[in-house]
Amino acid sequence: MMINKKERQVYVLLTDSGTMLARVIKWYTKQPLSHASLVLDQELQEIYSFGRKNPGNPFIGGFVRESLKSGLLLDASCALYRCSVSSSVYARLQRHVEEMRRRQDEYKYSVRGLVGVAFNRAWSRENTYFCSQFVAAVLQENGAVRLEKPPALTTPGDLAELKELAPIFRGTVRQLLEQWREAVPQPAYSGSPRLAARSRHELAGAGATALTTAG
Repeated sequence: MMINKKERQVYVLLTDSGTMLARVIKWYTKQPLSHASLVLDQELQEIYSFGRKNPGNPFIGGFVRESLKSGLLLDASCALYRCSVSSSVYARLQRHVEEMRRRQDEYKYSVRGLVGVAFNRAWSRENTYFCSQFVAAVLQENGAVRLEKPPALTTPGDLAELKELAPIFRGTVRQLLEQWREAVPQPAYSGSPRLAARSRHELAGAGATALTTAG
């Protein structure tokens, strides 16, 4: 008898903050969403990425924990993707992110790496990431996905195309939160702002600190 070892869920959240930097990123990537985050729980509380630490300066950033309840981004466009992983992979992902969280002051936002993407030149340096590079690297290094390009060249749109990721929501952050609160069965994903989730534990909205996107 075959046993399905893919028992846990993690999520990739793509957003568009509408900032000037986000518009620049969308201009050269030709993609509608500019920021990527890794979500480790079904309640959407454990959201991690690389982004701004100083709201007034998009170039001062690093490892951040994010929240969907920031009023600044409730009307931002977003898309949520589900990635099914085994319990062992999930445990590795948790340990990896927890170690980064513990050492978060050592990490910096990779502005140079972001520029490198625009010229299709991978630039990597220890402890520096931009948002989608972080998500891609953590997922690949722990066996959750296989990438077709280096993490340092991976954009939010590239993450959306990964075969291991299934789209389950597209709309605004506000709609995502509202539909979680409604917690009713929804039809399969059709590109509209509806959840493909079948239970309350499939998706949720909750927070930590404000959702601080570099894009």
